[in-house]
Amino acid sequence: MKFLSVSVLAVTLGSGVICAAPVSAEAIGLDVPKSQSSDQDIFEWRSRWYGGLGIGLSNLEPDPNGTIYSVEDKRGNGGRAYIGYDLFKRLSLEGYYSDLGEAKLAPNGIIEYQDVGLSALYYLYKQGLNHEGFGLFGKMGAGRMRNQADVPFNRLKDYHLLWGGGIEYAFKNGLALRGDFDFYDKDSQFFTMSLMKRFGDLKPVPVVEPEPLPVVVEVKDSDGDGVVDEKDKCPDTVTGAVVDLNGCELDSDKDGVVDRLDQCPDTRAGARVDKYGCEIKRETLVVRGVYFDTDESILTEKSQHILNGVVDTLLKHPELTVNVFGHTDDRSSHDYNQKLSVLRAESVRDYLVDSGIASERLFIKGFGYDQPVADNSTPEGRATNRRVELHIIDQ
Repeated sequence: MKFLSVSVLAVTLGSGVICAAPVSAEAIGLDVPKSQSSDQDIFEWRSRWYGGLGIGLSNLEPDPNGTIYSVEDKRGNGGRAYIGYDLFKRLSLEGYYSDLGEAKLAPNGIIEYQDVGLSALYYLYKQGLNHEGFGLFGKMGAGRMRNQADVPFNRLKDYHLLWGGGIEYAFKNGLALRGDFDFYDKDSQFFTMSLMKRFGDLKPVPVVEPEPLPVVVEVKDSDGDGVVDEKDKCPDTVTGAVVDLNGCELDSDKDGVVDRLDQCPDTRAGARVDKYGCEIKRETLVVRGVYFDTDESILTEKSQHILNGVVDTLLKHPELTVNVFGHTDDRSSHDYNQKLSVLRAESVRDYLVDSGIASERLFIKGFGYDQPVADNSTPEGRATNRRVELHIIDQ
């Protein structure tokens, strides 16, 4: 018994059609530079998945020729589910499952229709940049028809081509209302209304702010060194001098004398230099002979005589400075001797200050018994260690 007539999917025919007509990048929805963007283009294009569910009406016309049956009611009710992916702005791929309902036969019988397949949708009237607003589309694809019946039937072909079209209205939140009209084969057509949803957030098109117009501000450079007065930390630079970003003359060896005046430009780091940037060689003269009695910090007459000679020298040479170092022998505790050595150094310093030497030229320090110059096991050695040394430094 013959009831269904289904077409064979012709791959060679589809290939021939595709090869015969050239397709432009804009036709399939690829990005093409525009001279002017529309108000709707507020998001960057991106491919998205979508899915939908719908209900519909079908037209089912099985072929009862040569049988005792006739088609009593060819209108059916059914539903459709689909999932798809937007490849480009105009082109989407979609898989579907359709339950078309059933056709009623006289005198008594039904035939049910189900179809599953894959189709391509091309938007003839493109919506906004990411499918917003109204859109018209056509579709083409291939499917497989399945039937169940309570009467004997013969299904000629399982596979078939499909074609159709529809209209869609999409909202900004990704929801859309869609109407589809599908021709599955000459004996089955299906009209559905569905609610669909596109998934994934949209990326806003970055807004390019116009560059502000340059503001002309009058600046002042009093010393003409190329650094404006507002940023110039050396406002009185000599005309023509090479300066840094702060408007100060360069001092390459960091000795405090600018390159323009530095006659020794490669002075070692930390060295003391003269006004020409050359290192000052320091010479030290050690004066000994200032001794003390046991457990005493009072100067002896002999020690005062030695210090008088130091005073004469310091008065004649104001460039000299003196380190006054106090020492003790090793009798008594370390802490006691440390304090005693400081008292002896202070005694010498006070004598020099009273003799007219400025206190800022004198620096004192006590070493206790840590730096002996003689053997502390003998009376003579201990007497030698009870001393103050004066280190006279030529600056």
